[in-house]
Amino acid sequence: MKSIKHGGLLVAFLLLCHPSWSQDKLALSLSDCRHAAAQHSEDLAKSQNAVAQAELDRKIAATYMLPSIQGSATGLYVLPDIDMMGVDLLMRGTYMAGINLVQPVYAGGKIAAGR
Repeated sequence: MKSIKHGGLLVAFLLLCHPSWSQDKLALSLSDCRHAAAQHSEDLAKSQNAVAQAELDRKIAATYMLPSIQGSATGLYVLPDIDMMGVDLLMRGTYMAGINLVQPVYAGGKIAAGR
C-alpha cells in the first residue's frame, strides 16, 4: 500500500517537473529584439524628459515669488515749436525713464498651487 502511494507521488512529481511543462520557450528574432529595445529606450527617454520638465516647472513656479524689475525709456525731440490754442509749447528735448519693481504679496494661492 505504501509503495503504491509513493509510486503515485513519484509519477505526479515527474509529470509536474517535466521541462516542457515547467518552462515555456520564447523564440525571439533579431528584429523582435531590436524593436523591443528601441521601444524601451523611447519610453525611458520620455520618462526622463517628464521628470526634467517637472523639475523645471517647480523652479519656474518658485521664481514667481521673487520680485520682478522692469524698465522703460522714451525720448522725444521736436524741431519746430508747437502752437496749441495760442500757447507755444517748447518740446525740443523731452525724455522720460522709469523703473518698476513688483513684489507679489498675494496671488490668491496661485503661486503656492504652482509649487
